[in-house]
Amino acid sequence: MNFDSNSRFFITGGTGLVGSHFLFSLSEKYKIKALTRNPKRCAQVKSLFEYYDPENFESRWANIEWVQGDLNDIPQLEEEVKGSDYVIHAAAFVSFQRRDFNELLRINFEGTRNLINVCLVSNIKKFLHISSVSVFGKPENGNMITENNKWKNSPENSGYANSKYLAEREVWRGFEEGLDGVIVNPSIIFGPGNPMESSNKLFSNVLKGSKYYPPGGNAFVDVRDVVDASIQLLEKDIHKEQFILNALNTSYKNIFEQIAKRGGIHSPSKTITRGMTRMIYFTETMLKLFGRKQKLTKENIRSMFKTSLFDGSKVESSIGFKYRDMDETIENSIQYFRKKKLL
Repeated sequence: MNFDSNSRFFITGGTGLVGSHFLFSLSEKYKIKALTRNPKRCAQVKSLFEYYDPENFESRWANIEWVQGDLNDIPQLEEEVKGSDYVIHAAAFVSFQRRDFNELLRINFEGTRNLINVCLVSNIKKFLHISSVSVFGKPENGNMITENNKWKNSPENSGYANSKYLAEREVWRGFEEGLDGVIVNPSIIFGPGNPMESSNKLFSNVLKGSKYYPPGGNAFVDVRDVVDASIQLLEKDIHKEQFILNALNTSYKNIFEQIAKRGGIHSPSKTITRGMTRMIYFTETMLKLFGRKQKLTKENIRSMFKTSLFDGSKVESSIGFKYRDMDETIENSIQYFRKKKLL
């Protein structure tokens, strides 16, 4: 299977980090309909287009039809998906706050269920679901997580992880009912976007001069790799499979040092201790009584002190994909933040 010149795409989450990069990549050749809940964020996406392609970004932008809507508006979904050949589901709500659990379920789980049901009756060619490595079970003894790891119910699973797991189950249900498609599970995604949102907060913390780094480690991937690998998987004769997308397993200390080096500042030199996190967590819990939002959650704390390892090699062996070097990833992000005066 290969895209033809008349291929039509429907993309959810078009103003997010991943969705905006899908739009940029595909808009050079194809017509796209992009769903967003907040049209005001479209200006940020256009700024990304201008960063990557200052000479031709207007012509790329003209290939996008923006649609304001919600994944829980089923009649609208039916109308907007109609006529699409490929559906890319990049919309997701990310939060680790307990108060947001119902909203996580509404957007991530119920929204995905609605989209799957619409796609099942819309005669699309292929469906791409952007999932998360959070849906895999926790391995024992620090072993590498692969696509074969299964979900295990645990009080340590975040509300976000639960919502993404339930969403992915809906996609597999769609596959069983005849929908064709693939699932990708990115690790922590870095790339040009809002430095105050999601994983890009790591950049803002380091570049603003934080002296501390978490003692644990995690897995990281370039947003451009997520998009490039996903598009190749959509094009190729690969059906009803899933792929972990991960370029690098490393410590937070190493990632912070790379960001600091590329940013031309001193690296964080002090390790965050459990005592520090307990003190901050307790203080923020008390301030909630006065209307202050709690920023540090138990899930954040667990992530700081554990090391998660993910095997992203399946996509390499399946389609010959090559990940970018993380230094290039970090440099690309920092250039964007500074050019757009975001940091």
